Amino acid sequence: MSLHLPKHPWGTRSVDAYEKLECIGAGTYGQVYMAKNKTTEEVVAIKKIRSLNEVQGLPVTTIREIKVLKCLNHRNLVELKEVVVSSENDDDDATEKEDQLDYCQGSIYLVLEYVEHDLTGLIDRQYPFTDIEIKCIMKQLLDVMEYMHSIDIIHRDIKCSNLLMTRNHLLKVADFGLARSIRGDQLFTNKVVTLWYRAPELLLGATSYDASIDMWSVGCVFAELYLGHPIFQGKTELEQINKIFDICGTPTTDTWPDYKFLPLSSKFVPEKPRPKRLREYLFRETSARKRILPKGAIELIESLLVLDPEQRPTAKDCLKSVFFQTRPYAPADPESLPSINNLPPSHEYQTKKIRREQAKQAMSGTAANTNASGATGTASERGVSRQPSPSANGNVPTAKRMEAPAPPSSEKKKDERKRGIIKTRAEKPKEEQPDAKKRRREGP
Repeated sequence: MSLHLPKHPWGTRSVDAYEKLECIGAGTYGQVYMAKNKTTEEVVAIKKIRSLNEVQGLPVTTIREIKVLKCLNHRNLVELKEVVVSSENDDDDATEKEDQLDYCQGSIYLVLEYVEHDLTGLIDRQYPFTDIEIKCIMKQLLDVMEYMHSIDIIHRDIKCSNLLMTRNHLLKVADFGLARSIRGDQLFTNKVVTLWYRAPELLLGATSYDASIDMWSVGCVFAELYLGHPIFQGKTELEQINKIFDICGTPTTDTWPDYKFLPLSSKFVPEKPRPKRLREYLFRETSARKRILPKGAIELIESLLVLDPEQRPTAKDCLKSVFFQTRPYAPADPESLPSINNLPPSHEYQTKKIRREQAKQAMSGTAANTNASGATGTASERGVSRQPSPSANGNVPTAKRMEAPAPPSSEKKKDERKRGIIKTRAEKPKEEQPDAKKRRREGP
């Protein structure tokens, strides 16, 4: 992979030109900080890059990200401003592995434009997206997908946390570490795209794919904006494909002619067919949130979340759909919408951190109340979960059956021994005595 850097000397400026304000993200290859240019006072995001080891050097994802961001030019792509370095170990280098510090005295940073929110952060804060806001977001996402796909570049990690948004509704696609060109007849890894947004052909082992994997992810994002949560939330690849089949139905040779040629189809596709129920699922879930989907929304989501990648629409096709041709129309200028001024910066990293702190406080508060009250009160007041109902947990024993008998008193034990009810250790049968030799051989 050749990398053509600009003429100005990238990497010669020091990160000392920026003041770190707070950590706003963390990933496999480093942290992301909100920072301020000490000279211009411009607020930026600086992404610290961890080197892998002395032989491998910079992660290939970093090289890809730099290359893609310098090659592409679109208002809905996050801007890479420069690359800077630190001359010595940073204040957070204590978290780095020792074998890295032996040869690498310092770090490399990507300086990116700072964007106040990401979609996951806003969803976590239960921001009430309006229909026109969702339409505005989706139009911008499809615009930039059309641009990238037209020059044969796929992102391969479209998800809500990689979709940044300013308070004025300007969308910015970020994190291009997995992006690459699909020109030519090539085979690729299928271990791409965050699990919840991963297309079924990837889960079934496809190594030859195209922009349709991005379009599946776009469909997942679209559904999530209306549902308020990811539509498919599996913990493993097998669980993920099963969640997809539960809602989108299982493939057949009619609905997806080529699925049987995929390496894992015989292992992952169940023999018993499941019906498609995506429309019913969307109706039920959005109704529970007292939300009515606008005209064309369900049809567009259904078309994007079709199992067969050959049948998924392109970004250009989506922009011509009924959803975008009916009121309320997506504004030509996203910044014409009312600003999001009532929320602090909301990124996935920050909202998760807040949830963890709240959970910790709740637990410490519960413990304090328990100690102060002598563990009195109801089970729910003491933070003790109640038994589920029999319908949810089979035959739950009653309280009476679960009670253990009170231990006999010492006087009662003596009386029972006299009457032969309780045997002493010497009176127990030999087979009940532990094998001392065996115990010595086996150890404690």
